[in-house]
Amino acid sequence: MKNEMKDIDNISQKRIDEYCNQVCIKIDEPISIKNEIYEELNTNIKEEVRQLTNDGLNSESATNIVLRKYGTPQALVNDLAEMYKVKKILNKPLLYISIISGVLSILFLSVFYLWNYKIIPNQAHQYTNYLPNQENNVINGFNEKTKKAINIGVENNSSIQAAWVGYSNSAGEFNEKYDYVYPNKYNLSPADYKPIDNFWLKSSYYGLSKSLTNSKVEVNAQLIQFELSRNVQLIGAILLVIYWALFSYWAIINIKYRFGFNQRAITLILILNILGYYIFNKFLTKKIQKV
Repeated sequence: MKNEMKDIDNISQKRIDEYCNQVCIKIDEPISIKNEIYEELNTNIKEEVRQLTNDGLNSESATNIVLRKYGTPQALVNDLAEMYKVKKILNKPLLYISIISGVLSILFLSVFYLWNYKIIPNQAHQYTNYLPNQENNVINGFNEKTKKAINIGVENNSSIQAAWVGYSNSAGEFNEKYDYVYPNKYNLSPADYKPIDNFWLKSSYYGLSKSLTNSKVEVNAQLIQFELSRNVQLIGAILLVIYWALFSYWAIINIKYRFGFNQRAITLILILNILGYYIFNKFLTKKIQKV
């Protein structure tokens, strides 16, 4: 790591090299950065000494002037540390893990709320479009056109597993009997259906009624839909907590590394975390009620 210069005597060169070594020993950085600092610092000092010797000073005097200008090794270390801290980010793996946790958290929570509170109610409500509108479609049982529409309604809506459809002679009259079910492998009673209940999915029941045009007859439907279990929401919430914890810790140690203990910045991070939790709790858990 020597940079020999003909116009600088050996004693001055050794003083410069020793000064650069003392600076690099005090720097808490990887070897690659220390070598980079050594080469750049050594070159700059010798270049300034050479300029002074070209102006007529001897090597010893020129070296004394330049080294006094740079200050003590510790003072220079403090200046260099500030310079290189800008280029360095501590604990990058921790940052990457927190980002991955945050992305997965958003994915799990978004899918959970979108599916359970948006898609399922919308598809159930839209199913009324597949139910008959005219009384002549239900008298003496559902005709083939009506059955086909009921079947298509199940097939076209991904959340619906089965549909039981029947009718009553007057609006508001409860009718336990259903006249048609799709898929046809199920019995006419929803009570005989074995619901899904596993780690990821569970069955939910959704009742519909539709008054026919110019008639007292009312069509009733019982839908079985599958919804995402609370475990999906729980995984998303845990990942969100992991993200908040890891990212906050990463931000704090980098602020302390870059600026020293900065109480204002650390307090701001904590406030943002509390605000983030409030928004999550307010708009994603309490405000949205299960249909």
